[in-house]
Amino acid sequence: MLYIMIFASVIIGVLGQLLMKHGVTQLGEVSGGAVPFLLKAVFSPWVLAGLFGYGVGTLLWLLILSKADVSYAYPMLSLGYVFLLIFAGVFLGEQVTPVRIAGVLLIVVGVILITRS
Repeated sequence: MLYIMIFASVIIGVLGQLLMKHGVTQLGEVSGGAVPFLLKAVFSPWVLAGLFGYGVGTLLWLLILSKADVSYAYPMLSLGYVFLLIFAGVFLGEQVTPVRIAGVLLIVVGVILITRS
C-alpha cells in the first residue's frame, strides 16, 4: 500500500507541474513585470488546477511520512523526473534528448538502490 501511495503522490505532483506549465504557457512571455504576470497566473484555471493537485499531493505525502522513514520515501519522489520527462515529451511536445534520458536513468538506478536498502 505504501508503494501505491508514493506512486500516487509522484503522479499527482507531475500532473500539477504539467498543468501549471500549460497554464503559464497560455499566458505567454512575462511582460509588464513579474507581479502582473504572477497575478494572471494565479487566476488561470490551469495553474489553479495544478496548485490544487499539489495540495492533494502534499496531504497524501503527510500520510506517507506517517508510515515510512523519510530517508526511504523522499528519494522515491525522484521518480517524478521519469514521469515528467515522458509526459512533457508526449503532452507538451518538449524535446527529450539522449542526455536527459541518461540522466533520468541514473536517477532510476539510485531509486532502485535505495529501495533495496
